[in-house]
Amino acid sequence: MRGDVVQTDDAGLCFIDGENVDAWPQTCPSGVGPPCPESDIVDLNLAETRQINAGGTIQHVDATVSWRPWAPLFPAANGEGVEGAAFYFDVPPGTGLAAVVGGSRGGRDHTAALVAQEVAHLFGLEPPESPHFDGSGHSKDPVLVDPFAFDFYLLKPYVPPTGQALGDVMSSGWGQGRDLVLYNVFDWEFLRNRLAALWAPSTRMGSARRPSARQRRVLVDSLRTRFDDEPSVDVRRPQTALPHQRRRAWEWTRSGFQSVTATRSKGARSGFGADAEGFLARIADLGIEEIHAPIGDRPLSMVVSPGGYRSVHSSEFHAFEFAKASPRRARRR
Repeated sequence: MRGDVVQTDDAGLCFIDGENVDAWPQTCPSGVGPPCPESDIVDLNLAETRQINAGGTIQHVDATVSWRPWAPLFPAANGEGVEGAAFYFDVPPGTGLAAVVGGSRGGRDHTAALVAQEVAHLFGLEPPESPHFDGSGHSKDPVLVDPFAFDFYLLKPYVPPTGQALGDVMSSGWGQGRDLVLYNVFDWEFLRNRLAALWAPSTRMGSARRPSARQRRVLVDSLRTRFDDEPSVDVRRPQTALPHQRRRAWEWTRSGFQSVTATRSKGARSGFGADAEGFLARIADLGIEEIHAPIGDRPLSMVVSPGGYRSVHSSEFHAFEFAKASPRRARRR
């Protein structure tokens, strides 16, 4: 099966199904083989893409995905593995192919994770400038230790089961399966900028088709229900959740708001230490009215280990105009 990443006026960025392509054609486009050389297989899979892009319509294919399920009985008992490859790394939109052998194996579905990695290769992940770069186009961090990782489809935090972890999809972490893989922060921002720069009118759509007031309200209400039991602070009236205590003050720490012994220089009168006051002032400046944070001995359920190692990078990054790598084939890791 073939699928294409496209942009249209009606749907924005999406996938469309293409014509099926024989994975082992009996007649190679160049007349050589079979087996067909790699260049023939790439040309065969990109033929429909080139036809669509040459049509002069608003529809434009930016990446092509060729997928088939793994064979359980080929080449031997228990079959082949699941894997993927990108042809090629960091190529112009419409010229790249992601080939994926996916499906469910070992109780996990790997198709989505493999597609995510190989398509990302076509758009330049993993770049050398990434703090996660392993030297060969992938992430060196297989596990994402991010206590704030959130599933915006199921509207719940990621809490991996015992013995599993949240995997970085640009590393060997893709093997965690479709429900426990994400792009790391740097990679998603890099990829988002590349997708936003595609030629189709996605920017016009974003400005012309804003969600209605009702749609925004439904989304906010859906998110809010997930936080009903979480400790919260009204930024305009923080004393409601953080009441004044004699000889003590609320301070902002790595574990959220904590009550500490107060001194004249640490909030004896206001009830808030300097760090807490500064934090709340910055939040108010952003126009945020309510926040969820640990308060005393009431932690946030979504925080897995606030004191643990985090793979999320802390360095600043601003531009994504990286030098193009020479065309090469990128394989999953």
